[in-house]
Amino acid sequence: MAKNMFRTVADLLMDYWDPIDVGDNPNLFDEYDAYVPGMIRLIEKGASMQTIENHLKAVEVTLGVHAPDSRRVETAAKLIRLREH
Repeated sequence: MAKNMFRTVADLLMDYWDPIDVGDNPNLFDEYDAYVPGMIRLIEKGASMQTIENHLKAVEVTLGVHAPDSRRVETAAKLIRLREH
């Protein structure tokens, strides 16, 4: 996995999804890094936007939080666009 892809996905999760709202805390910039490899696998295998949204929702359930649907939609769209690069 390319290091820049890892950081790009991690930044997207923090900047757009951030279900526990820690994005303003620079000490927690790596809060979602554990979820990045799974996201990269979904992107690389051509997962649909709905599949990525569902995956994000499943992570939220695991964390015991609920982000607004719009965050999942926007994040999934941005993750899918990474395939174009």
